[in-house]
Amino acid sequence: MKSRLTLLLALTLAACTPVAAPPLTGSPPALPPQPATATLVPMPTPRDTPGPRTLADLIAADPQLSRFAEVLEAAGLRDELADPARRWTVFAPANGAFAALSPERAARLQDPNLLSNVLRYHLAPGAYPEEELARVERLDTESGEPLPVVGDAAETPLVGPARIMGASVPAANGVLYVVDTVLWPLAGQTLLEVVNSDWRLSELSRAVERAGLTDLLSEPGPYTLFAPTNEAFAALGQQEVQLLSNPKVLRSVLLYHIVKGLITEEEAANIEWTFSMLDQPLLCNVDGDLWEVNNSQITVYDLRVANGILPHVNEVLFPPIDLTTLP
Repeated sequence: MKSRLTLLLALTLAACTPVAAPPLTGSPPALPPQPATATLVPMPTPRDTPGPRTLADLIAADPQLSRFAEVLEAAGLRDELADPARRWTVFAPANGAFAALSPERAARLQDPNLLSNVLRYHLAPGAYPEEELARVERLDTESGEPLPVVGDAAETPLVGPARIMGASVPAANGVLYVVDTVLWPLAGQTLLEVVNSDWRLSELSRAVERAGLTDLLSEPGPYTLFAPTNEAFAALGQQEVQLLSNPKVLRSVLLYHIVKGLITEEEAANIEWTFSMLDQPLLCNVDGDLWEVNNSQITVYDLRVANGILPHVNEVLFPPIDLTTLP
């Protein structure tokens, strides 16, 4: 019995005796994570964290828009496009669009008032990405003059005479489009300039050149030009096309579309007829929203330009005279 107790005591003492640890090898074990309150890390200030880029930032960073950035700065409009509280759709002309300006127009941009008006014609309040732009026919602009939009979701829209180059670029305060043409508000253009730049009137533009009427449409006026659209010329019969191939006949027919003075829709509602520059009468009829001249429908109303007004008409108007007897 004594020997058994002695053995148990010896085993107990052996278990309590410390044993030397083996030497440490390899990497030390990972330390447990510290409590969240162990170290205070300062939060970055807003200046340390860059925010979303504004329209002004996007324009300044794009090499193909360097000229647009310069004129925005010169006109004092950059800050408006840097304001994160406002929303814009900007149609920014590429550098090539400015290079393509005629010397006359480039010189006119030296006028601060005209420059501001031209640039504001490129700015539409509100953000219009592609799918929304395809659903509108015109946009209000900061110039006060609406900008026509043509196209649908299946094709790249035209804004005025300009084509959009590539996709829209979203910004913190709106949408940016790059366009291939400097948009010029109608109030700063002559009848001739508008006819020459509007794709809907390309046939009329060629006819005006052939008839020798370019100088007339550049005069101070004011004139009203009932402008036949491309569809109006396309609807002509073979006999009429042959008749208009004579430059003298063509000149007479086009003069029949021009009136000295301004004939607006409101004015047309108060008159029954007016004399054209061919000294032949044009009959006017306004019934509600329908405005007709010689029973041909006016499709676009009251486009005011620098030297007159430019209603679009859906037919070529022929005067009530024998055009084959012209000298």
